[in-house]
Amino acid sequence: MSEIKTPQMISITEAAKMFNLPVFFLRTKVANKEIFAVKSGKKYLINAELLSNYLYGKSCDEEKRPTEEKK
Repeated sequence: MSEIKTPQMISITEAAKMFNLPVFFLRTKVANKEIFAVKSGKKYLINAELLSNYLYGKSCDEEKRPTEEKK
């Protein structure tokens, strides 16, 4: 049986500290939908692995990327 890998979801503030980036930079990327994020309550959560891939120029598999809900 294959294992399901649970993504590490971190807040924008945690991501800014982890990657040494300005919080405003990440908030702007999330607002412009350049970085995938999910809203949990009042906070946005970012997949740390996808953010790392984005920052270091690696592409992610489209099949692995969660789909966004349409409003």
